[in-house]
Amino acid sequence: MKSNLPLITIIMASMASLWVSNCFSNSTLNLHEVLDSARQHYPKIREAKLKLQQVHASRLSAEGAFDIKISQEMRKRTSGFYDGFYANQKIIKPLRYANAKVFAEYRISEGIFPVYEDQFVTLDRGELGVGVSFSLLRDREIDAYRLTLKNADLDILTETLKQNAVLNQVLFSASLAYIEWLSAVQQLSVYKQLLVNAKARQDAIYKRIKLGYSARIDLLDNEQNVLKREALLLKVKNEVAMRAMDLALYWRDDNGRPKKIPQDMTPALPAFILSEAFSNMDHMLTQALSAHPDIQYVENAILKENNKQLLFKNELKPNADMIMKLSQDAGDGSATREGFESYVGFEFSMPLERRKAKGKIIKSSAKIEELQFVRQRLSEALKVTLHQSKMKYVNASEQAKLTEKRAAITQTLLEQEKSRFNQGASDAFMLNLREKDMAEAKIDAITADLLRVAAGIELLGKAFKMPSILPNT
Repeated sequence: MKSNLPLITIIMASMASLWVSNCFSNSTLNLHEVLDSARQHYPKIREAKLKLQQVHASRLSAEGAFDIKISQEMRKRTSGFYDGFYANQKIIKPLRYANAKVFAEYRISEGIFPVYEDQFVTLDRGELGVGVSFSLLRDREIDAYRLTLKNADLDILTETLKQNAVLNQVLFSASLAYIEWLSAVQQLSVYKQLLVNAKARQDAIYKRIKLGYSARIDLLDNEQNVLKREALLLKVKNEVAMRAMDLALYWRDDNGRPKKIPQDMTPALPAFILSEAFSNMDHMLTQALSAHPDIQYVENAILKENNKQLLFKNELKPNADMIMKLSQDAGDGSATREGFESYVGFEFSMPLERRKAKGKIIKSSAKIEELQFVRQRLSEALKVTLHQSKMKYVNASEQAKLTEKRAAITQTLLEQEKSRFNQGASDAFMLNLREKDMAEAKIDAITADLLRVAAGIELLGKAFKMPSILPNT
């Protein structure tokens, strides 16, 4: 199903983002590009589209039960006293109401027929007739062909829900992959700065040693710190590469193949604001409970079983079919064939025992009741899951605020420690500790923000809101 919402380039229809200054640089990759690429080229989504095409094709086949049909019958006596020849061509169009069929036919005969085949005889230019047949009781409201067609419509709806569920899941996974890559890149910048600071401090310590403010062991200690930070930087670089490989599964070229993300490519979204998306969270969750695909699958299964039950109840009814026909012969021949003719026929039959249909109805009723309990169970479980995801997001948001405050405090402490160090009131050991605390606080803030955004995406994914982020295609 296509979204009618405007183009939005972040996690949901009303989600916004803070863009960095180099947003339009060729070396940046934004989330919308990844999601749009995944939607167009990710194999699982393309598989789902092809499955939906197959279901549409099945419905087209079901409509074939109501296609116009042409039939032809010919008879010729090849030996004996009688030499009659007879031909009948008929066009039949089944209708979807009352098991009706309209038809037009042309009959012509020549030669001599026995009296018991007198119904084949026409005037020499043949007979043209039109007519209609329909059911009065059994098969009037439904039959096997109309049941197949009804269920084909429900199959399309179900497969559409499945396709959107696949789209939802893929966009959810792609978003998390992007944010994990973004988080790794942000952490990389922190560790790069730490290493730059440690290397720059080598010169400062050397000068302090010459002035007698520091011992030579401080220089060796700082060299150890440089090596430690180089190792950390190498580890995070590897993490960035790993996350980039995960993200490449969703960022694909026009041929559908994963594209390698260059090492110098950076994320275009450094922060996320999940505000409008959750401004009325309870209302969103209420909508999700009623429209969630898991619930809709069961609803469709109940509708299909109701349709089957209608067919089984139909089998309890007697057959009562009527046919009406109008015909006109043309040409020369027997006077009994001349003039306008009309014909009405009625056929009735009824089984004396109907245990087969009754058994089907009882079984179908039990199946409907079973599906109703399945719907109740899924609805209750989904409600708990959605509210758990809501609590997870709210908690993650609070945690993100706390870590952000802590990061700001450690940054202030570091600046003050630098000032004391430059004045000779502190040493490299304390400065390294401050830098370490600041780095840990920044990493914690980045991680907490990642968890907040991930929790928001998870909530949107479970509420089946992910597909609305992209434009109509």
